[in-house]
Parts: sequence; C-alpha cells; structure tokens
Amino acid sequence: MLSNVQLMMFILFGTTIALILVAEFSPYLRLKRASALASIASVMAAIFCLASDPPKGGEWQTMTWELTGKPARKAQRTAYVRTGDDDADEEGETRYVEERRSGAGVTGDTTAEKLDRLMVSAFKVPQKSGPGAGDRLRDCPECPEMVVVPAGSSQLGASDVDPEATAAERPARQVRIWPGFLMGTAEVTAAEYAIFARATNRAPSPCQLGASESGVAAATCVTYADARAYAYWLRRMTGNNYRLPSAAEWEYVARAADEASVAASAQAGNQAVAARAEQPSHPWGFTGLGGGVAEIVADCWQSDLSNASPTGEAFGAQAACATRMIKDGAAAGGPRWQRASARRPLPVEVAAPGLGFRVVRPL
Repeated sequence: MLSNVQLMMFILFGTTIALILVAEFSPYLRLKRASALASIASVMAAIFCLASDPPKGGEWQTMTWELTGKPARKAQRTAYVRTGDDDADEEGETRYVEERRSGAGVTGDTTAEKLDRLMVSAFKVPQKSGPGAGDRLRDCPECPEMVVVPAGSSQLGASDVDPEATAAERPARQVRIWPGFLMGTAEVTAAEYAIFARATNRAPSPCQLGASESGVAAATCVTYADARAYAYWLRRMTGNNYRLPSAAEWEYVARAADEASVAASAQAGNQAVAARAEQPSHPWGFTGLGGGVAEIVADCWQSDLSNASPTGEAFGAQAACATRMIKDGAAAGGPRWQRASARRPLPVEVAAPGLGFRVVRPL
C-alpha cells in the first residue's frame, strides 16, 4: 500500500503533466510561462517526495506454505488422455505434440511477466508481498516440488580470465531477474515423468541415469519436445504457466550456491572450476545443480552472449530452431561442464542417458 508521501508524489506528477499540457496548448504567453514554471516546481516537489520515501524494492514477507501449496485455479483435466485402437492412438499422439508446440507461453514468458520486467527496469517499482526465498510448494500431488527464487541480479557467462570457458560463454553480462519465480527443487523425476507419460499415452523415458542428492532418480533420455510437452501438461493440470527455465534463470539459481567462491576467485583473477558437489548445500534448498544430470533449457543455441537479454528471458524461446541448449553436466562430464556459465548445444531430436530437465513457473 502506498504511503501518504508516495501518494503525494503521484499527485504531483499528475499535476506536472496537466501543467505541461496547459503550457503547450494555451494561446496566452503569460499563462504558458507560468505553467512551465509551475510544472518545474511540481517536478522538484515530486522528486523530493520520492527521495524522502523511496519504494522498498526487494522486500519479501516470509510465508510458510504447506507442501501441497496453493489449490489449482483449474480443475485437473484428463480430456486429452488417448483411448481407442492403435491407429487412433498414434494419430492422437501426433496431434498432442503439435498442440503443445503451438501452445502460447509454454517456453516464453506471459505478457504479464514481460510487463513486470519492463516496470522494474524502467521505474524500479517495489515487489508485491509474497513468499520468501526457499519456501516450497506443490500445485498438485503429481506435480514436482517447487522452490521460491527471489528477484535479484547476477552475472551471466564467464569472465575473460576463465581458462575453461568457451566462446559461447562470453561476453559476460549482468542480468536482473524480476520478479522472482518458482523452480523445481530437483530435476523432474522418473516417477513424475511416468505419470505424465501414462496420462498422455506418451512413450515413457527408455532409460534413467543419475540421482539427485536426495536419492530420487531423474527422468532422462528425453528430448526437448518431451520436456516442453511435460511443462505444458503441468500447465493444463494446474492453470499455472509452467515452462522450461531460461539459461539465465538456471545460471542465476546455480550461482547462488557458490557466490562466495565466485567472489573469491574473481579477486584472485580466476573462476572456480571445482565441482559444486563438493561445496556446501544450496542456500535455497536446490539439488542437482552441478554434477546431477545435464538439463535442457528453453534457449535456442547461440554462438556467444552478445544478444543475451538483460532481464533473463530465453534467447529465441519460441523460435523453430533446430538446436537448443543444455546447462550443467552429468556427473561423468567433469568439472568443466558443471560450472554455472557452461553451456552446450543440443539438437532438438536428441535424447541421452545423462540428459534431463526441470521446470519453472511464475510466482
């Protein structure tokens, strides 16, 4: 809620606009001059109000949520479960994949999310009260557990002195994530993916490899289309805009685990490359970031970060590109690919034993 000082600031800004209009359209020279001077005084007063009681950006009121989370805004839907003979099932599955590929917002941000990012970039408006960093919830019993990620800023890409970095990790950029979002505590598990596969008559993942720190096996051997379809299924089940994370969002969360080591290595002129599996647990409670399975993200592959968004959106999220991107490295991939900035290309049709994914959704 706005304070009295902040309310006065908005009134003064409104008055300024009115005075400017008078100065612009009035036929009387004296009135034009008086309105122009008054508008300047009004702006100065509004700036004084803003300085005396600025918006409190970044404040979150901690809330304790039950693991079941908020009730779904929409009833669970099963109309798309396939039945009938084999030919009908095969045709229905084809339509299912096409429907999800054309679904708006599955991999991209909604209009409301983009507006939120624009507002904070332009005006630094305060965040609404909401859950605190690390709070957890599930939108439904079959849904993956999600963790709250707070808004903030972070580096995207590797420093110029990182000897392990590739050209795709440069030039390093600063990104601002606004507002916060929810991200899967771990990679989508084989059990969670199997529920989706049965509900949609989709072929189950043919193999599994690796486990999160809690010992729950991740769903692997999935393609980009499989991961995207799973996110869309959650969206239909819950009414929330589930999607794959952008590379910037994934990196933002991963860097939170080794912020201290990154800062220390920057002072030493080098980026830490030790596997994060040997470092302390994640401050927000995530597992599998650095040493789990490699994870599919929403971005189209790009040869460098020159066109990376400063607000964390996926690069070419809804484009029909043939090559997507993966972050992290399977445990067998070695420390080089487990660095936060590391990224590799992924042909959209490829599925591999060490390849999985996790999902995000807006708060």
